[in-house]
Amino acid sequence: MVDSKANPIALENLNHYLIELSKEAEPNSEIYEVGGPDVLSYRQQFEIICQQIGKPLRLWATPLLTPKIASYWLGVVTSVPSSIGRALLAGLEHDFIADSQSIRQRFPQELISYQQSVASSIQQDGEFIRSNVWGFEPAALSRWQAGYGYYPKKTGASFTTSKSAEQLWDVVKTIGDPKDSYFFANILWRTREWLDIFFGGGRPVRRSPEGPELKVGDFIDSWKVIRCEPPHFLSLLFGMKGPGLGRLEFTITDHGDKREINISAWWHPKGFLGLLYWFAMMPAHLFIFKGMVRAIVRKAK
Repeated sequence: MVDSKANPIALENLNHYLIELSKEAEPNSEIYEVGGPDVLSYRQQFEIICQQIGKPLRLWATPLLTPKIASYWLGVVTSVPSSIGRALLAGLEHDFIADSQSIRQRFPQELISYQQSVASSIQQDGEFIRSNVWGFEPAALSRWQAGYGYYPKKTGASFTTSKSAEQLWDVVKTIGDPKDSYFFANILWRTREWLDIFFGGGRPVRRSPEGPELKVGDFIDSWKVIRCEPPHFLSLLFGMKGPGLGRLEFTITDHGDKREINISAWWHPKGFLGLLYWFAMMPAHLFIFKGMVRAIVRKAK
């Protein structure tokens, strides 16, 4: 399958076509194929990527992995979700060379070569971290490294309740309180902090917000508040040592007569070690966030 051919198009070129089509006053029902200037096998595409990042190409073709099975494997050994991997890998079974002559004649532009596209993407690696997702936090910017997964691993839990957003927020904003820091399984949170010693960190430092309201820049033990939008959203930057970059988010959504509280943990793994770390934490993730959302709802008055 790696010898199937395609002519991938640069995002900049694709956006040009989409923007021009959107300007049509009375668009007709037409189908266009779009593609880049280079027809390459997937093996050749891998070779170009490896050349650009300075890594050796290690590619073994096997008939044992169907696209569906390979997508699950891809979801384990990389940060790319299986759903995305399945869609991409499905195209490996056949040549897919777009005939883009008609749209090129209608909306002419200079097409970017595949090699140029790869080089540009690598140069822009990490730019997405300069966004409000991370609150433009300098600590996140300084910690980001080449090789961190663009697609983060994610886990969490949600719970629906009739309690108000303000009632739920009044509990969420007490995170870090010495009496009940994380609402549920505090011993596991403390154990992870002490394990930081083995990851190259120091002894845990107990820090709590000055209060009474949370604000950006507050420290909660090893976590740092990077976004705070009461009474609906809180984002904490993972401050412990680990092969990757992460954050913990609390979201309260109003659905009219009900409110939904969601806790999500996001982890951008650094290579295979980052993935191993994520899966090592998975047993705790399977129940700790469910316990947290239920505890928050129970404590809300």
